[in-house]
Amino acid sequence: MSSWFRKSLASVAERTKGLSEKVSQASHVARESVSRATTQRLLGSVGTTQELEALLEQTARSLKSVGTATETFRRWTAQIQDVSQRYEDGNHRLTFKQCFLRCRAIDLAVETLAGIPGSTLFTNPGEDPAPNEALKALLQCCTTQPALAEASIGLLLDGAALANDGALRNFKQWVLTSLNLLKLDWEDDLLLEERKEMGCHAEDLRSELALFVIDGDEAQKAAKLKQRAVLSRNLVDLYSSTRSNIDSSLEHRENLLSEQEKSLDHVLESTTQAIDEMNNEAAAHTEKRTGLNAELSAASEHIRQSLSKMDQDRKQIDDEISGWETRKQQLRLELEEVSQKLAAAREKQRQHMAAVDELRGQLETTTSGFGGQLKMETSTLTVLEQQRELAEQVKNHTSSLRVESCRALSESLASLSSRRQVFEGIFVDILTSHAKYQDERMEAAEAQVEDASKRIELAEARRVNLAAMGVADEAEADNGE
Repeated sequence: MSSWFRKSLASVAERTKGLSEKVSQASHVARESVSRATTQRLLGSVGTTQELEALLEQTARSLKSVGTATETFRRWTAQIQDVSQRYEDGNHRLTFKQCFLRCRAIDLAVETLAGIPGSTLFTNPGEDPAPNEALKALLQCCTTQPALAEASIGLLLDGAALANDGALRNFKQWVLTSLNLLKLDWEDDLLLEERKEMGCHAEDLRSELALFVIDGDEAQKAAKLKQRAVLSRNLVDLYSSTRSNIDSSLEHRENLLSEQEKSLDHVLESTTQAIDEMNNEAAAHTEKRTGLNAELSAASEHIRQSLSKMDQDRKQIDDEISGWETRKQQLRLELEEVSQKLAAAREKQRQHMAAVDELRGQLETTTSGFGGQLKMETSTLTVLEQQRELAEQVKNHTSSLRVESCRALSESLASLSSRRQVFEGIFVDILTSHAKYQDERMEAAEAQVEDASKRIELAEARRVNLAAMGVADEAEADNGE
């Protein structure tokens, strides 16, 4: 019976597990369908880059929770990876990724989440990893240093509640500046995309030229030579455009590096000033707390001395009451007089106790007042210390960011310069080939001209011969007559 019961429980548990998995899968599919439908509905009415960027920034400002942000980040990541959709922007057609990099969507999203109490995108082990994964996937698509960008966002979310005013009033701007510098540059991405397209086209032209064959009769050879020259001219123009693109990219990256260094230097200077300001304020509060402790000690000592004197008076009064009690027992005849003195002594005792209670109340009030002020100053010092530590973290983080990002951009500039030198060598080879093709075409044309001249001379000689023969025939006819 017990065995049957255990088997039944195991069967029910297995069915429950299977149903839970199916429900989870169905829920995931439904969320994905809703997300795709939402994306299509939102982007269906967007045609220009300005409209798309406004929509992205509005979405970032309207985030209500970490769950909403997670779904939004997943949707943005999928759209960044889709390069088929294009948006009009003057003479260019930008991708979603380039529009996303140009607007402030990621900045506003993080800033909005920082304003929600208790919100965090970084979960602890054992919790739902979806927010971490969604954010990391997005940062992989749109930043040069995803780990530093993630650290910047974590720093902003952790320190947002502490850095509302005072020396850390610019804390949010510091971190957002760092995050912006880590974003990929949309103009550089556009230049790279154009360079890739021209590179593919150039490879096609080079392959076509390499396989080009000059054969056939003279007319066909001339036509093919002309066609090859046109292809070579197109290849030269394409490589010239590519070189202009590389030059533009180099100039843009140099300007970007200069602006990045200026921004990071400004953040480092601001954080240093904030730390100095907080150190000065902490020193002032420490001095004030020391003064309050001295005043409290002096006031407490004065009240303790007063209480000591009152205790001595109390002993004298108690001795007096005891003497009068004895006197009352001994002198029953003087009971009325002694009773009046006893009543007077008790009244004096009551007044004395009231005075003692009043002084004790003053001591308690004074101690309570100083205690509140001391507690307030201690709390202020604690907050200042936390803010100073947070500013130190921002300073250290910005220093690391300055070294890493500048190093990465410098390496990128060196790599692009090296590739440009290689490109110049290839470009010279192509120009040499083009000149060779042009020489061959000119030689063929000269051969055709020479051949045509010979033909003309032959035709002229033949015409002269025929003309001479015609004159001889006429002379013979005249003689016969």
